[in-house]
Amino acid sequence: MPKFNAGFNKSKKIKLENENFIPTRDEFYSKQIDFDLSKRKEKEITFFNKDVIFSIANTNLRFTNFISENKQQNKINIMSNFSENLSLLKNLITEVDYDDRMLSILTLYLKEETKEISKKQKIVKSDIRGTLDTQDALRVYWFYDLSDDKIKVICIDPQHLVLPSRHNGKNKDQMIKQTFNETTNSKKHCISKYFK
Repeated sequence: MPKFNAGFNKSKKIKLENENFIPTRDEFYSKQIDFDLSKRKEKEITFFNKDVIFSIANTNLRFTNFISENKQQNKINIMSNFSENLSLLKNLITEVDYDDRMLSILTLYLKEETKEISKKQKIVKSDIRGTLDTQDALRVYWFYDLSDDKIKVICIDPQHLVLPSRHNGKNKDQMIKQTFNETTNSKKHCISKYFK
């Protein structure tokens, strides 16, 4: 008797990008870092590089951080608030459970420096919510750079596609496919529109 649901469709394995840049889980700095930034002196928040404020789309990884112009007004409002006040990323911080797909997405921005960063710093995620504290949040990935005492944003994820989660009875794979298709098939614009 088979041990799997007959209705389960085996999904095609995603081909990773920049595999030679992806660190192993063991290469990540494992020591816990206190991310309660309210207890520290004010840190400068910057972008890891100039590319971070530009949207990218990668069909292979089913990742996009473009915003759908007519269907995502709440995300647009949150993005506008964040662009005007980068310190919002200090509020809801969580450590992330890395997987190869996530790291492959981050290499689209970090390039070959991914491995170097992973040896020294821990990448974390902040959920930036709207004024009514709705679940619809902007996810921002960043690390605290001990070498120059700055917070460096490495990826802005309005679509929650870096580390997707279940939603409305749909599993992670279904949410990736649905969100990616809805965004790429609609009129969309680049997040750089908010960082001028």
